[in-house]
Parts: sequence; structure tokens; C-alpha cells
Amino acid sequence: WQHVFGQPLDGFRIIAPQADAVYLIDPTLRAEFQTLAISTEGARGRVRWTIDGTPAGVSDAAGALDWPLSAGRHVVIAEDDSGRTSRVTFIVR
Repeated sequence: WQHVFGQPLDGFRIIAPQADAVYLIDPTLRAEFQTLAISTEGARGRVRWTIDGTPAGVSDAAGALDWPLSAGRHVVIAEDDSGRTSRVTFIVR
């Protein structure tokens, strides 16, 4: 596999969050209003999401998964129905 910035060049990649992005928790908002829409492009079928080694849910190829913000460094992995994977690391403060 060839990679650019850790992403395979086969058309499947995580587009949100972007690699090394930093998100901030707003202390004035309730937690249920602070989510991150994680999504891919180029997926075949459904996308299974894992965040920090824990299954986080499933989305349609063109859809997104809302993940509640949690402080720290996080690793998100997406896998589509073809078995292709993409991985991104990001930070929430």
C-alpha cells in the first residue's frame, strides 16, 4: 500500500476529524451538545468506527457518526465493508 500522511491512496479515508486536529470542549455548553461528526470518503458499504480501541458505532458510507467529545489524544479507525481501513489521531482539550 502507498500512503500519504498515513492515509492509503485507494480512495478510502477519514475526512473528519483531520489528522492532528485540535478540538476544544466549551465549558459553557452541556456535554450532549458537544459532539464531533466523524466521517469518511470513498467508503464501500457501511463504516465501522473504533475510537481508542473501543467500538464507537456504524455509519452509512455517505453518513457520519456523532461522537461525544472527550478530553485527550484519540485514535479513530474506520473500516468499510471491503475491509479497507483508515486511521487518524486527533486531540480534544
